[in-house]
Amino acid sequence: MLKLVVAKLQEVAAESIIEDKTMREIADAAKSGWMCEGRMRSAFKNEGATRADAIVGDLAVQSGTRWRMTLPTQNPTVVRCYVLEAKMGSGLSSETKATHGKDGFNQAARNIACIAAAACEAKVTRDKFDGRFYVIAPKTNDNCASIEKLISDSPKIIEREIDKKDPRHLFRQEFRKEDFMDFVKSIATNSCLLYWDDIIGVIPDKDDRKLFDFYGECKKLIAK
Repeated sequence: MLKLVVAKLQEVAAESIIEDKTMREIADAAKSGWMCEGRMRSAFKNEGATRADAIVGDLAVQSGTRWRMTLPTQNPTVVRCYVLEAKMGSGLSSETKATHGKDGFNQAARNIACIAAAACEAKVTRDKFDGRFYVIAPKTNDNCASIEKLISDSPKIIEREIDKKDPRHLFRQEFRKEDFMDFVKSIATNSCLLYWDDIIGVIPDKDDRKLFDFYGECKKLIAK
């Protein structure tokens, strides 16, 4: 469903009819580029790439790969990278496949760290980068409060993982910790929980009745 929603937001943005600021910014970013199931390189060594439900912004597919996201190394304007994570009845994972010793390196922290890593790789300056991590869930999701807390706690969790200096998952030496954490804190500040109801609400009903009907069926399943 997320793929269809992003595509519709892109179309609606072209018509300039979105009043909500956040939704309009996501739609405008999608006009520049977007991908579903894209991979983001980790900020730590010996870790596999993180798979994002959707990424929108000034991005491209890394040369020699089919799905790995990369950001432009030269851009006169602000480089945008918004990662969208879709949820229905569940919350964010408390651990990921690369769990750093199973000590709270959760899904929010991992995604935000990957966005910061992409910015560092592209060598964009802090004032030229707009990174965000959005979790999209129904308003009826019981995990909304915990999702928001995991997002806000991400900077301290990420910094703790860097300071561990675990030889299995060392922080990439080409990154300067202070610069990296500046990106992390900015991304976390600009990240938040969004609601399916609000996002779908900006898409005109006439555009795709099937989308509204499908979302209605999803909410019925969650309520059971």
